[in-house]
Formats: sequence, structure tokens, C-alpha cells
Amino acid sequence: MPMPSDDVAGDVWFKLLAAAGKARHPKLALWRFVADTGVLPGQDEISEDDVPGGEREAAELRRAALVVAALDVVDRCVDDLQLTGFVDDQRPEPGEAEDSFVYEWFPGRHRGTYDEGFFRKVMVTAVQVAADLVDPQGGPASCTAEEIVRHAVGGIAGELCEADPLGKPWLDPDEYLLEDADFEFLYGQEMDGLENDPGTQAALGIDVPPPRDWFSPFNRTRVVHPYLETPATAPVLHDLYRRLEPGDDPAAVLAADVADAAAPVAWPAAGSV
Repeated sequence: MPMPSDDVAGDVWFKLLAAAGKARHPKLALWRFVADTGVLPGQDEISEDDVPGGEREAAELRRAALVVAALDVVDRCVDDLQLTGFVDDQRPEPGEAEDSFVYEWFPGRHRGTYDEGFFRKVMVTAVQVAADLVDPQGGPASCTAEEIVRHAVGGIAGELCEADPLGKPWLDPDEYLLEDADFEFLYGQEMDGLENDPGTQAALGIDVPPPRDWFSPFNRTRVVHPYLETPATAPVLHDLYRRLEPGDDPAAVLAADVADAAAPVAWPAAGSV
């Protein structure tokens, strides 16, 4: 594959070449990174050997884009900590974090909680995500923050492929790097408060923790970086909410009629018994 002539694309191309072969996470099978599924055999089980020779280099470079993107995120997080001033309450100086990785990719409606400690934890999370992508024994994301960073890495990798231009792989990285996308509920203003309402989350069949729990492991089998370890604070709730049925609009559950006050007890009329 010839090197692109554009200077920007050429720089990206060299980075992709340097990272080729480094993405070894079990979910990063080479066949996921072809541009067109038409080159793959029509069978249930597809292996790396099923990728045609003429497609292998491009697929490998698209896969390498995830590593390049993850390392770029680490660099960006380091730069953000160096360039951002934090005031006495540890919040960023007004206007200094607008171009930061945290402000770009983490839910905007929670910016009031993003202090210096949060920025540091996101940087360590980015380091962990990059390490997982090159680990042949790498597992799923261990916490909400890792899911958000993985989502960001997939989006940035797609931009790198388009700048090269390799074109994006046929399958979005979220499809294999994430087990679910519950964290997307954290972004919509209409969902404000959902992270503190475990009953409604149960009704929707989702798990959306508040910011203080984004670095807590999902369960006892997941392990986060020791720098991030924080005990989860969200309570487990047994409730009487109606559950989301297939095809239901989540808003219907959020707006469901719920009695917010005790109704008077109705007694039978006198002489009726």
C-alpha cells in the first residue's frame, strides 16, 4: 500500500505502521477491520486467516489506529493536566479546560464535578485502556470511565483512518470494545438525575452510576487500576417500578404515573354490608 502524499495523512500513516501488530486484545480479530464484509467468507466462524491477502495490510493499519488513538488520548490527558490551572476548590480555571479531553468526551452536564482529581483519574484510565488494547489477555471494560474512554478511542481511531485515508472498518469499535452503552444516558439533559435514581434505572434495565462511581469496578470480577479504586456508593434497590418492555420508549417509564401521596381509604357506604 503506497504512502499517502498529503503531509498530515503521511504522518498518520507512519504512526499506524509503527503500531501495526500491537493491538492484541482478544476482541480485535483482524476480520473486524476489513472495509467491506464482501471479502469475507459467508460462514459463522471467521478466523484471521480468512482475511484475503490483498486486504490484510489495510485491515492491520485500521486495527493499529486503535492503539495510536489510545496513545494520543494519554498524551492529551497529560497535556491537559500540565496546561490547565485549577483553583482553590480544585475545579479548572474558567475557560482553561474547554479543549480538554475530559470536557470533549465526558458528559457535559456533569462538568461541575470534574476537579483536578477527576482529570488525574481519567489520565490513569486512559493508560489502562491503552494497556488493555495491546494485552492478548485483555478483558472487558471494568468501570464506566473505561467505557467512555474506549468509546472515545474508537471514535478517534475512525477519524485517523479517514485522514490516512484508509476508510473506516465495517464494524464500529463500540460493537466489540463495549458490552453495552448505558453510559450514553449520562449525556442527555432530559435524563438529568437518572444517575441518582436506581429505581428508574432498574425499570429501564440499565446501570448508570453518578460521577463519583465512574471509576468503581462494575462487580467483584472486574479490576480497575489501583490509583482509581473507590468504593461504590450507589445503593441496591428493590422497588415496585414497572419494567421496560421490548419496544417501550424509555421516556414512558420516566414519565410513568406514580402515586406521590397516599390516597384516602375508601370505605363502603353505611348500610351496604
